[in-house]
Amino acid sequence: MKRNWKVVSSFLIALMLMTGCGEKEATNTNQTNNQNSNQGSNQDVSNQTSNQSTNQETAKTGIKIGTLGNFEDGKTVVSANGTHYLIDNTLQVLTSYTGIGTYIDGYIFKQDESSSKKHQIVDSTGNVVLSYEDGKEYEKVELVDNGCILTKREVEDWQSSQTFYGIYSLKDQKYVLKEETDKYENMKAYGDNMVSLDSTNKTFFNTKTQKTIQFKERVEGKFKDGYSIHTSIQYGSKNKIYLHIFKEDGTYKKVEIPYEDDDYSNISAHANGVVFIQDCHFNEKQETVCQSIIVDLETAKIVDLKNTYNNVTNDVSFNKEGYAMLVFANTGFNYYYTVIDKNGNRLFEPVKSNPDNSYLSSYDKNSPNVVHRTIYDGGYFITEQNGTYTVRDKNNQAILVSGANEKFDSITDRYIRVTVSNGTVTNGSYYKLLDGTIKDQIYQ
Repeated sequence: MKRNWKVVSSFLIALMLMTGCGEKEATNTNQTNNQNSNQGSNQDVSNQTSNQSTNQETAKTGIKIGTLGNFEDGKTVVSANGTHYLIDNTLQVLTSYTGIGTYIDGYIFKQDESSSKKHQIVDSTGNVVLSYEDGKEYEKVELVDNGCILTKREVEDWQSSQTFYGIYSLKDQKYVLKEETDKYENMKAYGDNMVSLDSTNKTFFNTKTQKTIQFKERVEGKFKDGYSIHTSIQYGSKNKIYLHIFKEDGTYKKVEIPYEDDDYSNISAHANGVVFIQDCHFNEKQETVCQSIIVDLETAKIVDLKNTYNNVTNDVSFNKEGYAMLVFANTGFNYYYTVIDKNGNRLFEPVKSNPDNSYLSSYDKNSPNVVHRTIYDGGYFITEQNGTYTVRDKNNQAILVSGANEKFDSITDRYIRVTVSNGTVTNGSYYKLLDGTIKDQIYQ
């Protein structure tokens, strides 16, 4: 196998500068990092917002935040005045950059502002660990999880031209998947920690364990929180539906679902090793009947909720603590919400809610709407009612009410993401603690 050793040597010298990997998060700073949200109902809260402006931090001079990011493993990227800042969850700046960039696991892949063909990878302290130009050192480099890069490299001399593909660890400063010609030409990132190595989607490389994984069945969905899932139907006199569970360590389970309907498409996005599945169909009276199950992807345990909740309308996602928000319609198509655990236990009696669309006949301005229809890690969610937002705990107890012109967008780590608007113009954004303290600056 012919190689251009001059090119390889230059590459290895450059890689001697590379340092270790960081924490899990991907942030694309070419896009504004704000999410829409709603929240409300402050009837059971004392007025915690009357003097919130006095809590605003003034002891230190910092950089006023422009756009916000979501923390993951204690880090995120925020922007201010055209500069992007990688910060930790104490709002301390770790490094900064300008232009287009993506942060993943302790490294920032950014485009050179002078040329769209020039790129750099820097670590969380700002050290440049790789610099290259498309078509020269590499044809393509992709930053993926766990401080790894997928590389495509052309080697040419007067006799031949070859393309090499491999996976290089910035932490270990070596190829963890040896470069090969053609063998990995269909290599692509496939969710958390996993890289698909060929078009069959059966052979994978786990960048966390640095091992090659071989599945007997084709993987259809990208990996998330350690798992990939999809369903299949075995047709017969009695149709059988199966859930296929692929774990990132290479194990595989096939679980039969206790329903036989042909149309079984309402599968929520799995998260933290749990998935919610709902089957709705018409009965003999042409009434909509829904049946739901919860599946623990690690144990394959199925909790059958039967028809307890008719017509669940949100994408049910379990948080790290094992709780999920359910928004559903009763037989009269009036909406309610509640929180359940992964065993199907309800934390409080369902509360009447609003659909997202105010023009629907079931819209009731005296009922709250659950913002993003989700419960965040830590066990908090947000409701909105008549323009007022309320943070609530998993038991539906109100924790904090929004101030004038505040909109609670989401909750990340211990922070509420807040935007301030007069109704037509957004005047700013900042983080707010659950005790009401405003955090609108970062510090270097």
